[in-house]
Amino acid sequence: GGPNIFCQHVSMAPGVVLAREEVLERFHSATNDLEFDPEQITDDGCKVLAEGIRSNQTLICLKLAGCDLIGVEGFKALAEALKINKALNRLDLHCCAGIGDEVCKAFAESFKLNQALTRIDLSGCTALGDEGCKALSQSLKLNKALRSMLLSSCLGIGDEGVVAMAEGLKVNQALE
Repeated sequence: GGPNIFCQHVSMAPGVVLAREEVLERFHSATNDLEFDPEQITDDGCKVLAEGIRSNQTLICLKLAGCDLIGVEGFKALAEALKINKALNRLDLHCCAGIGDEVCKAFAESFKLNQALTRIDLSGCTALGDEGCKALSQSLKLNKALRSMLLSSCLGIGDEGVVAMAEGLKVNQALE
């Protein structure tokens, strides 16, 4: 196939990475939804968000779509925060190049504990493969809150991942 047009983002502030204080300011001033442009947030910024999400009970939607400057460490910090957070119910991470198997294993562990998150978009995360998909499918056996997990255009998921996800879906009747 050709290029994945789905993952082409237009940044409103190209090349401007937000400082720690700016991330905190945006986080604390957000009411229900918080969205960052792809070039605005790095691993360090994601760690700042994770710190806030641990105790925040008002933010319900976090959008980090296409944030390719966030790597494994930033996303793992976010996954740890989700184990504690009781308010966030929508997480948009589509087309994030830093989300692969290692990150999905961390998210899977948090999904076993988090009963607030109802929707996660991982579509277009091309580094996500069979091992991450297997971990996510295991978490579905325990999580009854998730209603939607989008995995379209995750080109790294092969037959093993698909079979594992089908097994997880047999147990979890909550996903739509």
